[in-house]
Amino acid sequence: MESRILKPILAVYVVAFILFLYGPFFVLTILSFQQGPDGGPQFPIIEWSLYWYKQIFGLTPPSRIAPLPVGEALIRSLILAFMTMVTSTVLGVMSAQAFRRKFTGSSLVFYLIVLGMMVPGVLTGLGTSLLANN
Repeated sequence: MESRILKPILAVYVVAFILFLYGPFFVLTILSFQQGPDGGPQFPIIEWSLYWYKQIFGLTPPSRIAPLPVGEALIRSLILAFMTMVTSTVLGVMSAQAFRRKFTGSSLVFYLIVLGMMVPGVLTGLGTSLLANN
């Protein structure tokens, strides 16, 4: 009996959570197709345009907006993401192979890895930044 009541409630909760998580991204994606710099983020959209996409990829001369080197930053970010993906995959596979068998200090190494996943990235970044500035 509880399962019949609980399943629809959990389904509504999951759908609401997904809408809460991805809703703003979806709305901003739609609003990005509005008329150039004179149009603001409003519904209904009066005129559809690719102005902002042309602007960001440098396909149109800037009007009131300073040109941004977005292309270089995008390529640099993609290269960094690819390098991070390859490194984490290699290290993850090596760790998984190592933990298949027990070795001396395996529990300590395991808990150090888990501790690294529990520490928020902001604190890690702050500590790295403070360390690099000294």
